[in-house]
Amino acid sequence: MAVADEVAVTSGGTANSATGARLADDLAAAQALPLQLRRGALTMFSHVPADRFSEGKLVYVSDDLSFDTVDRRTQGVSSILINDINIELSGGGEAIAVWGLSPQSSWQQGNVAKPESQLGKVLFRHALTPGVSIRVTRPSEYWPVTYDPSSGWIYVGLDSGVPNRAIEFVSACVVGLREGQVCGLWLHPEFQ
Repeated sequence: MAVADEVAVTSGGTANSATGARLADDLAAAQALPLQLRRGALTMFSHVPADRFSEGKLVYVSDDLSFDTVDRRTQGVSSILINDINIELSGGGEAIAVWGLSPQSSWQQGNVAKPESQLGKVLFRHALTPGVSIRVTRPSEYWPVTYDPSSGWIYVGLDSGVPNRAIEFVSACVVGLREGQVCGLWLHPEFQ
């Protein structure tokens, strides 16, 4: 399947060649984004203080080897991928959920604590293409996943991922930002 066809199917529509070309251009721009992030040329997220976080509860479904945010009413249109974990984004670019594959067999054990964080909204600052995820980590460059059985916290990120700001945007989901870029994800799911 051609890239344009893939994008057209993912975005839920059928496309003529002009639409397919536009969608292919959008996909190419989205795929180029992480390279710009690595060069530090782009501020990806901004933080808006709030007195509460997005609705939903984070769970880890052992049989599915994956995270999910349940009990939420809002659905997203796109996502940011860290490894195979999605930070789901609303049409307005707000981070609203976490879900995705993360086999426990790939986790390492270590000390993990929730960072000092603020409640708030995390907003993606660039145009979204519905149905197209933007990958922060390439498969060959996945970030380590560290699980602390005593605290129940999971950290997805590099040791050098010390954030300037940590925001709890969904209950038990904290994203670390450094200069507007994702540098880590802390999760405290209910295991099912």
